[in-house]
Amino acid sequence: NKKIVASLAATVAMFGSVSANALTETGNFDILANVISSCYLETQNIDFGSVQVTNPTDTVANSSVKVVCSKGVGYNVTLSGGLTTDPTARQMALSTNPDERLNYSILINDGATEFNWGTEDGQKLVQSGAQNETGENTFNIKAVIPGSQFVTPGSYSDTLTATINY
Repeated sequence: NKKIVASLAATVAMFGSVSANALTETGNFDILANVISSCYLETQNIDFGSVQVTNPTDTVANSSVKVVCSKGVGYNVTLSGGLTTDPTARQMALSTNPDERLNYSILINDGATEFNWGTEDGQKLVQSGAQNETGENTFNIKAVIPGSQFVTPGSYSDTLTATINY
């Protein structure tokens, strides 16, 4: 028994002295990221629902577009003319006869003025880069179908493309 205790004591002493004399090394490493300028655009469909265009009163539908950009990034957002390619003379086409057209317009409010949203200077939504704390800006859209149009009843549609340049 004395031999076992002595052997055990020697083993504990040996391991104890190893941990007491252990060496350590440290190393540093860098964490890197290159943040590039970026923006994204969130749009929503506009649905006028059932419309009586023979009525002289305009039909209005409201929506919005959300733009989020990196801090300090300026941008402009353009909107295509759709079927007509002319943002000042937009038309939706009847699903059963694409030659039958329904006039409409898209107006956007940049916070200062409301204007026909298109692709030319004076029609672009422009921001200098002074976004709010989150980089997010939401702009109100007003879609208008003028009253007193003489068209065939049915489903009309158009597809527009919003483009952000930054």
